Amino acid sequence: DATTLHTFAKSMGGIDREELLAAIKASRDSRGDLAEAPENTARREIEQLSSLLSSDSTRVLNALLDESLSPRLAGYVLDRLGDDLYARAAHRALARMGAGATGQLIDRLLSRHTPVAVRRRIPRLLGKIDDRLAEQGLLEGLQDDEFEVRYRSGHALASRYRADEGTSLPKTVILEAVERELSVDPANWERRELSEEVSVEVPTPIDALLEHRADRGLEHVFTLLSLALDKEAVTLSLRALLSGDAYLRGTALEYLHNVLPERIRELLWPKVVEQADLRSRPKRSASCEELLQSMRALVGVRGNR
Repeated sequence: DATTLHTFAKSMGGIDREELLAAIKASRDSRGDLAEAPENTARREIEQLSSLLSSDSTRVLNALLDESLSPRLAGYVLDRLGDDLYARAAHRALARMGAGATGQLIDRLLSRHTPVAVRRRIPRLLGKIDDRLAEQGLLEGLQDDEFEVRYRSGHALASRYRADEGTSLPKTVILEAVERELSVDPANWERRELSEEVSVEVPTPIDALLEHRADRGLEHVFTLLSLALDKEAVTLSLRALLSGDAYLRGTALEYLHNVLPERIRELLWPKVVEQADLRSRPKRSASCEELLQSMRALVGVRGNR
């Protein structure tokens, strides 16, 4: 490095080249600094690239499992992410690269030329990168044409938000995404499904509540609402709406009526409200905090029965 070279130049002006290189190597060894020579790095990356492009599956897998795989080859690893044979190994390789691959991950996520099989697996990787750029990429993913990409982008944001209570997302952007999801025609809403994933994602509380309904559209909407509103309140509201308790459902509806923008409320109501709910809705004027406390108490009582 520059400091080492400067030190030797000042103190060993008469030394020849071979002695100088030997002295520098000894200095590096003493500091544990065994930096690879540029030509060796280039040779190693060429060998890794050759393996990644190989038609020999064993060579490809060995390259993906190589912990020294360069982040500069992330694009070639992404090419393998859509193939179930290599998906797990490619996912792990990209995860090891971390922030070094953020730019390429976002470029591929947002490119319509990238196969959906690749794009739907990118949000989970971005969700694990502690980087504002990665977060912005996931927010952009909420606008994708493919539902599965939007769903997994929202899921990844929810995972980040759950891990970091201090995360603050732009509420307006999230609510706009909710409105777009709810505005689709009923036929498209009913056809929303997910491909089987090779890497199981950690379920959120909302996933668990809707596990037996397989209503991916509603799950995605409530996941997004949990990013824009009080997470606990949104989860409690969904639990109440899925219960068979008319009074509990009515309390949840009153809470959501108070906190949701009018347009979102109009679009959401037909998907969660029944006529019985309207008749049993509590006729009172309560604050959001009072309704939240009421839901906490009611869910606790019903859960203990």
